[in-house]
Amino acid sequence: MAKSGKNRLKNTASPYLLQHAENPVHWWPWSGEALAAAKAENKPILLSVGYAACHWCHVMAHESFEDSETAALMNDLYINIKVDREERPDLDVIYQRALGLMGQPGGWPLTMFLAPDGVPFWGGTYFPKEPQYGRADFKTVLKQIHKTYTSNPDAVKQNQAALLEGLIETLKPGPAEDISEATYWNAAELIYSHTNPDGEAANQAPKFPNMPLLNFLWRAGIRSGRKDYKEAVTQTLSQICQGGIYDHLGGGLCRYSIDRYWLAPHFEKMLYDNALFVDMLCEAWRETKKPLFKARVRETIGWLFREMTTPGGSFCSALDADSEGEEGKFYVWTKTEVETILGKHGDAFNKYYGVEEGGNWEGKSILNRLHDPGGFDPKQEKFLEPLRQKLLSFRNRRPRPFKDDKVLADWNGLMISALVKASQTFSENSWLKAAEKAFDFIKGPMCEEALLHHSWRGGRLGPVAFLDDYAAMIGASIALFTASEGKKYLSMAEKWASEAEKWLSSPDSGDFFASSSKNTDLIVRARINIDQATPAGGSLMIENYVSLYRLTGNEAYRSRASKLLRALAGAADKSPLVCPSYFSAFDTDRFGAHLLIKVQRGARAAKELRAEAARHSFPGLTVQVVAEGTKGLPEWARALKSGSALLCQGSKCSLPLTNSAMLREELIRLRQIRSDPRI
Repeated sequence: MAKSGKNRLKNTASPYLLQHAENPVHWWPWSGEALAAAKAENKPILLSVGYAACHWCHVMAHESFEDSETAALMNDLYINIKVDREERPDLDVIYQRALGLMGQPGGWPLTMFLAPDGVPFWGGTYFPKEPQYGRADFKTVLKQIHKTYTSNPDAVKQNQAALLEGLIETLKPGPAEDISEATYWNAAELIYSHTNPDGEAANQAPKFPNMPLLNFLWRAGIRSGRKDYKEAVTQTLSQICQGGIYDHLGGGLCRYSIDRYWLAPHFEKMLYDNALFVDMLCEAWRETKKPLFKARVRETIGWLFREMTTPGGSFCSALDADSEGEEGKFYVWTKTEVETILGKHGDAFNKYYGVEEGGNWEGKSILNRLHDPGGFDPKQEKFLEPLRQKLLSFRNRRPRPFKDDKVLADWNGLMISALVKASQTFSENSWLKAAEKAFDFIKGPMCEEALLHHSWRGGRLGPVAFLDDYAAMIGASIALFTASEGKKYLSMAEKWASEAEKWLSSPDSGDFFASSSKNTDLIVRARINIDQATPAGGSLMIENYVSLYRLTGNEAYRSRASKLLRALAGAADKSPLVCPSYFSAFDTDRFGAHLLIKVQRGARAAKELRAEAARHSFPGLTVQVVAEGTKGLPEWARALKSGSALLCQGSKCSLPLTNSAMLREELIRLRQIRSDPRI
């Protein structure tokens, strides 16, 4: 067996691991060989989990992992393992939950201490080089933990046993049960109280742009006619669009705001945040037609194509918060800088974007429009656009933040779906073409036949796919099929659904594991039935099954959706605030609809009806265009005349709809169910 005395990260593909390849720490990537080394040398494991765009991961790296004295201590006392949480989310969730069982909040960098068998016995997150923030310094922690491990093994084993038992218990499936419409409305009211910009809960910091919460509240507003629900969503979106969390020069959303005003972000930009942002803006624009939302969609997609697209057409994972060793340095400005670059227009620009002497963040200014969160005057924008471009050109000459260019199947799937929706909403065919190209990359280099992989970088595949990968890419396949009628997309959706069931399903409980049965290097196999930064994979699978049932008529998909709805109901009923995507899936199943448009083969009669459907917010609507003579259609679809459509909700269908006015009336009638007893 190989000795542990060297840094083994140089040959990895992960940008995060490569950031640590020159550390004096003898890092291992997570592997059976690393665990074997810990057993052979009878050393505990120091597990460090982070990601490439993580600011505090960089801080701990500079303070401790690049320090020769600290590294020597780590090398002497531990087998040191580095994990990219974006590459191995299954490992991250296990050890984050273990930390939670210790009564500590999670986060990154995650620092866990494990026995050689991988079972944790203690942990934390960021540890400073010197004692501060109420935390002991890292070197003291290293010594104390090792002393406990060697001098009190019984206590360590007891802690391990308790943590492992707790992990197994927390990862058990909940009891299967039914969710009622009353539970749906109660969840909506609870989420409204936490989302309403005027409420107490919404005025706390930090603030994350939680699009799954907004998506569900929007749906509840559409279904019930509650204007306050919809206004809470549009107000929040407007504040995000005008806040400093949004990049007003380059487009795109940062991960979260450290204050309660959406002003000062942690400056990293993540692909998944921007995918969900684009999707939610499109849905809200369909109802409100607010030009601000349309502008932010265009700008964010512009950023995606300009900065985040690989040569193969897929999308990169993230941009770092830091440049030149400072957080946000790439993005902030001084009043003098702006006035020097823009000349006579500098003063006006500064007033529009809140740039003042002394700044609004650490002596400099984050551009924002929070003084007018709902405003978007076309004349004003025409004046500001060339000024923004001039500043952007200047900014592009600054040293840029690091780009994590690995390709993740789940985040790409979310962005593909968002691009499809945006292309339909704003009639931009180039966006659809970009989505198709990204899809082709995922199903090409990132697949071995139908077996999907989670990550790819530089020609190297990462681990086999997790539930979130299959769920997001099935959703992307369905979105592309309904937009283009390309049969390959529906075929791929069905193949990936079969693969997900093969490698990830839990037949006894009716739900899914987060990690494939092919991943045998885990101490437990996790379920993730709550939303995290992205919608839970199980909730997305419910929506996928509902759509596949509508598109194919295969009753097996109807059965799987029902079983999964019951399997995940317990967690949602208990904790609605962390399960909004479950309630969105319930909404799609219970209140969504199927629009079937029939056309003569090769004719373009579907264009008008399809365009009308895209003008309206009808969450959970599945659109399908079929040609006359298509085999396998049910009798009711065969009887429909070409050039007309049916809108079906549950087992009830409309009369044939032959023009956009008829379709508009029926969409508006069916989307609001008026079941909320408070109306």
